[in-house]
Amino acid sequence: MKSHLRNTLAACATAVAAMVALPAAPAFAINHIDCKYDLKHEFLTIANDKSRLHCFANAGSKNVAIYGAFAVETGNNKVVITYIDDLGGSSKRLTLGKFQAWHHTAVPRGVHGKMHKISKITIL
Repeated sequence: MKSHLRNTLAACATAVAAMVALPAAPAFAINHIDCKYDLKHEFLTIANDKSRLHCFANAGSKNVAIYGAFAVETGNNKVVITYIDDLGGSSKRLTLGKFQAWHHTAVPRGVHGKMHKISKITIL
């Protein structure tokens, strides 16, 4: 009986030690949300060719496939957009601060014209 109890306590101690030793990964929960909220200017908003708005809330990263993006508004978020300018082109990153916007007619920041495809968004 004592050896069974000793083995059980040793197993529990090992499990607790493993849980303490491993760092906890942050729980990221970026969400694609309805853009009809009155507070949509608080969220990341992306407009594309199909006259659609894509709105996202909460910190994290999300792989997406948004084609023909011509406008990005960050709302109350610092954002990193991973995109390609042209079909077959290399991936690039665009970082925007809180309450900033990018539009395809604005030449600065190195994006020429519409973004062919946004492949990943990160809200910091």
